[in-house]
Amino acid sequence: MFCYGVFVGLPNQEKQLQPVDILLPLVYAAAETGAKQFVEIFFCLPVAKMVFEEYKNNFVLPEHIAEGNGHEEIATYLRDITKRYMICFVLFFRSFFFFGGGGGVFLFVFILNL
Repeated sequence: MFCYGVFVGLPNQEKQLQPVDILLPLVYAAAETGAKQFVEIFFCLPVAKMVFEEYKNNFVLPEHIAEGNGHEEIATYLRDITKRYMICFVLFFRSFFFFGGGGGVFLFVFILNL
């Protein structure tokens, strides 16, 4: 079983909870329990991108949790979400290719949020 939780600290410690602190464990719990409707509704909300940004570099992603618990349909849906949010094209051009000589590198990054 995967463990979820939000550490709020001791009474004498101050920790400001952010929405992502509450929503991220919910996404993992939904993946584990097979809460398909929650997952589909959640990823239609604007806050979903913020939560995705929080977990995208984790070693264990929600799709791994869903798959490990036999919820292949949710795992596939979450993999599609990951692909949608991660589409990024990076193009490097050296200025001399276009302007006949020396200098800088231009970096163009296009992020498609489909």
